[in-house]
Amino acid sequence: TLFRSGLGAESRFGVMPNHHTNPVGAIIAPYAALTSGAVLVHLNDNMFTDDHAITAIEKLSTEEVTGILGRKGDFDLLLKHAGNFDDDQYENLKWVALFESANEEAIPDAYIKKLKDTLLLDEVYVFRGPIETAYLTSYRTSAGPQGLVPHTEAKVVGDRGTTDAKTLTAGTRGNLKLKGPHVTASYYNNAGLLSELVDEKGFTSTSRDATM
Repeated sequence: TLFRSGLGAESRFGVMPNHHTNPVGAIIAPYAALTSGAVLVHLNDNMFTDDHAITAIEKLSTEEVTGILGRKGDFDLLLKHAGNFDDDQYENLKWVALFESANEEAIPDAYIKKLKDTLLLDEVYVFRGPIETAYLTSYRTSAGPQGLVPHTEAKVVGDRGTTDAKTLTAGTRGNLKLKGPHVTASYYNNAGLLSELVDEKGFTSTSRDATM
């Protein structure tokens, strides 16, 4: 729903390479394509060198890519070479979406502005959250924080080890619990690791500290 203006039947969006084993490439990108009818473009086999970044930028125009999914490290390399191309290289590109783990330092607002200005974007989305939510807990845009991702519920409780822990008042630090269709209920081959910490209302304990 957040990319409604950029993803539609036969529109084209790219995912940065090397994310087939994490939520960006394994879950978010294919799900976005399946539910919108958009075409998922493979920008390159890797994104480790200058040549990889240059090839990806060249594809933005030839493949008529309107949006890109990736992580900050991918865009660092892209920005290094973006100024070497004419503006018409980005004429189709409208938005990018960055995904950051809750354990990482937040992407600065200045970086978002630089990305938007350099690639001539309409919008930059930054999604943040623990890996149990595929990094989809809260999000912000170039306009600032936008709150929780749609269909996500969150609460902070006092004891991470019990399912009946009490919800804490606003401003109190405690254990973050999340609920939503994208929140994993267990780990592959270790179903009990998270499922034993799902409370009676379906909230999963993330064992991460947070303040509401």
